This record gives sequence, C-alpha cells and structure tokens, in this order.
Amino acid sequence: MAASGFLTAPFCIATVFVLYWSIALGCLVGRIRFWDFKGGRNDTHSWAIAMNAVLGVKYLKVGTNSLYKDGRCVYLCNHRSWADFFVDIYLTEGLAQPMARTMVYIAFPMFMTSVFFLKGVVLFKRGAIADKVKFNAWLDSKLTSSPAQNLLVYPEGHRSIQPKSLSLKRGMLYYAHSRGLPVQVIMARGKELILSEKKCRAGYGVHLPVAFSELVSSEGRTFDEFAAAVQSTWDKTWSTAYGVDLKGLRPLQQQDVPLHDYPVQTRYRQGAWCIVCIVGFAFALWLWYAALAWAISWLPSVLQVVGWVAVAAFFGLSVHASIIDNDAMNTKVA
Repeated sequence: MAASGFLTAPFCIATVFVLYWSIALGCLVGRIRFWDFKGGRNDTHSWAIAMNAVLGVKYLKVGTNSLYKDGRCVYLCNHRSWADFFVDIYLTEGLAQPMARTMVYIAFPMFMTSVFFLKGVVLFKRGAIADKVKFNAWLDSKLTSSPAQNLLVYPEGHRSIQPKSLSLKRGMLYYAHSRGLPVQVIMARGKELILSEKKCRAGYGVHLPVAFSELVSSEGRTFDEFAAAVQSTWDKTWSTAYGVDLKGLRPLQQQDVPLHDYPVQTRYRQGAWCIVCIVGFAFALWLWYAALAWAISWLPSVLQVVGWVAVAAFFGLSVHASIIDNDAMNTKVA
C-alpha cells in the first residue's frame, strides 16, 4: 500500500532542500573539487554523482547503444521532474548544456549560478522566438564558448508524468538540422520516482532503466524527413525504456568521462561561489534547527525531549516510507 502524502511529505521537502543546496553538498563530500586550480575537472558531472549518492539513485543499461561522444550532438531527453536536472547531466557526462527557462534559475539560484559560471546551461525565456536566425546564432555562441559544446533538449516542452510521451516540439530540431548536427535520444524511466513536485513525493534508492538510441543524422535529409526519423527513434526508444523488465539489467557503466580545462577566471568564480553555498547551507541548517527548537520550547520542559524524539521518529518514518520498492514499480510499468 502506498504511504500517505502526510507521511512522505517530510522526505520530499528534505529532497528539495538537498537539491537546492546540492552544490554545497557536492563540495562537502569532496566530489566538486573547487580548490583544484590546475587539474582537469568536470564539475557538473561531479555534482550529479553527488546527488545520485545522496538519493541512492542507480542506473541500469537497456540495450547495447551508449552515449555518443565522438562529436557535437543534440541530446533529446524525456522531461519528468526536477530530478531531470542532475539525472540527465549525469547521463550526458557533463558534455551538454541543458536548455532551461529563466524561471528555473529563480527557483534554484544556488546550483544554477554554479552551472552558469561553468557555462553549463543555456537559459531562455519561454515564448515565440521573433528572429530565429538571430536566436540560432546566439545559441551557436553559447555552445562554442563552453567546454560543454553539445545541447540537451527536452522536446516535449514541459514536465509530464503521464505514461505516454507528449507531442514533440520542433524548434530545436530545426536548429540541429540547420547546423547539420546529429541527434541522440536518451530515455530514463522513473525520474519522477526520485522527486515528483507535482505529487509532492520523493523516493530513495530508485533504479532507472536507461535506453540510448542510435544516432539520427540530419545530413542528406530534408527537415521533414529528419523530423520523422527523430520521431520514430523517440517512439522506439520510449517503448524500449518503458517496456523493459528491470530484472537482468546490468548497471550502467561510465568510462573515460571527459575532464574540462576550465579557465582560471571560471575556477575562481566557481570556488568563491562554492564557499558562499557552503556558508549558506550551514546557515539554512541552523535556521531549521532554530525553528524546531523554538516550536518545541513551547512544550512543558518535561516533554521537550519527547518532542525532539517525536520529530526524529516522524522523519525516520518518512524516509522509510519513501524507500522505493523497485520490484513493485517494475511490475506496474512493465
């Protein structure tokens, strides 16, 4: 039986809190080496690894295809929840800049500022593009000036937890076709089980089956032919990821993850911001403690210890209720 929203809400709130302050956590566990001013680094991928570790996320490989890394590419991913932020950066090994609305920056300024300093995200305002030629030239400049020169796109347009895909938007397919870039579809099933802001639920220990498509070339095709090939590949990869049985799948292995030679100025900015995040994270934790202490102080002194135990027990129950039974979820989806 599914746990009630009342019981699972504390863990969901804690997960959003962890995501908000994830740069600080990545630094504190030693994944983001902000103190390294000489060696190669891949801070966005390292950040994603830290989030995977904190939330117990594991990846299972579906099929024989792997991430395309031999040239520039546009990656297309399914858009399910806020967990997409780190899941898809992990799957693309920090090689791509996700396209994100400016509202995402406003909602999560701590980790988005870090990614912005690293030139690891393309921020845009939703709405009709008045001058597509000018927009595409601006996008070219964003990609070529970054160590992550690939593009990560969510072609469904917005987050959906429906059991079927939304219709694909064609905007970035026009860009890929005009630049002669190939497309690869990356489909991860169950990202909304890690965190679903729509249902105010989060889960620990999620196993994600991941399918990589074959490369879809834009060369030698009209745009309509290219778009049809992308749609067909998208549908096939969706069916593969969402129809597979988890049993027997092997862990996804990432080998030879590329490191970036960040400019010195970028390293200084990132280092300074990481320190700001760590200080802010410590202050946020203190505020949570102070608020709880103030609330419990209203209890009679003989009951205050009981109050702290009750808070700890309730949160522990929330964590326990949020641990994902992957076998059960496999039965529902397969």
